[in-house]
Amino acid sequence: MFIAKASEEEEERTHMHLFKAALAMFAFTAVAMVAVAQEEYPKAEVALGYSLVRYSTTGPLEQFTANGGSTSIAYNFNRKIGLVADLGGYNNNNIRGYDVDNTMFTYLFGPRFTARGEHVNIFGHAMFGGAHISGSAGPLLVPGGGSTTSFEEANNSAAFLIGGGFDVHLSKHIALRPAQLDYLLIRFNPTVQGVELSSTQNNLRFSAQLVFKFGH
Repeated sequence: MFIAKASEEEEERTHMHLFKAALAMFAFTAVAMVAVAQEEYPKAEVALGYSLVRYSTTGPLEQFTANGGSTSIAYNFNRKIGLVADLGGYNNNNIRGYDVDNTMFTYLFGPRFTARGEHVNIFGHAMFGGAHISGSAGPLLVPGGGSTTSFEEANNSAAFLIGGGFDVHLSKHIALRPAQLDYLLIRFNPTVQGVELSSTQNNLRFSAQLVFKFGH
């Protein structure tokens, strides 16, 4: 009888150890799942959409706008830090009433910092790269008096961009970027009929895009 009772107690202790082990395993799994959920983020994000550039120059055309589009590809090292490449193209074929056709392409690269939330991400970035401008124009007044005949010109410049925006999550793989605002600094030095028309451009760029997320 004593042997049977001891055996029952031993069996009960074994069951209790197994229950505790199972409970510990469940708790560990739950904590791990929560940690993974908190650390989840897309490895890559591709954004594309509409962009408007407000040019503010020291050249003869002063301020004008151009419409176009831009796209960015971001690789995220973790939830907060990523590397982004940004490409854009913008055009205006009638600047301030002048017969001027202007097209600019930008290519920029740099770090992006993101604060990720359940419904909204807020981000900021700083990028360096270049810009290429090409255009044609009818007669224009030039510094020092006189005017030009019709001409075509292309020029390259280093470029710097700093800004940010926010994304609204629509699903696990798609977000809406309703507003991204950037300061874009460019300096072109086109030469027209021997006259250098130096133009420092302190531009603002507004973008609205769709964002596609990959590699969660």
